[in-house]
Amino acid sequence: MTGYDQQEVIGKTPGLLNSGRHHPLFYRRLWDAISLWGHWRGEIWNRRKSGAIYPQWTVINAVRDESGVLSHFIGVFSDVSDLKDSQDQIERLAHRDPLTNLPNRLLFRTRLEQALASAKRGHSGGLKDLPFDVLKIDQSFIRGLPENQRDMAIARAVNTLGAHLGMEVLAEGVETTEHQEALLDMGCHRAQGYLFSRPVPAEEIPAILRARCRAHLPS
Repeated sequence: MTGYDQQEVIGKTPGLLNSGRHHPLFYRRLWDAISLWGHWRGEIWNRRKSGAIYPQWTVINAVRDESGVLSHFIGVFSDVSDLKDSQDQIERLAHRDPLTNLPNRLLFRTRLEQALASAKRGHSGGLKDLPFDVLKIDQSFIRGLPENQRDMAIARAVNTLGAHLGMEVLAEGVETTEHQEALLDMGCHRAQGYLFSRPVPAEEIPAILRARCRAHLPS
């Protein structure tokens, strides 16, 4: 797991695996817990012999002799890289569009609620700290354009919010020229949907792009 042979670690301290990711206070609290409770368990980022940093789940127990004197520490750990990767993938699927990787409504609502809560506590910079620079208008608000005034108001509000925050706005699910014209009138110039292209296999995209480039070359 670590890449070290037995002879390379005998007599060495756990500092051999130190990744540099944890603050010294982290280790101080770790050893304080062992001194107080006799054990500690949790996640530590360590470094392999190759230099690669990885997460491991670690359990450390203090061992005392018959008279109660501390004699050894025993640590058991396991590599949880695959688990962390799975958690990250679940997080992405829950909060981002799988095609564009843009934040979806759930992530936006969560982060917006956090920003508003921060603003209520007197921290006005919350909205500016949202971790993305593109807002997406969901296709459910595009279908009714331009007849549905509620959809128009929502799309216009998202576009205005993006302009004030310096973010780009992407409209999803644009299927008609009426959708496109309504969005252009409110200043939204980025869109995706059937109006521009039907879904195509990934392997066909290079050929489509080459054909479009040739079509725009001067004859």
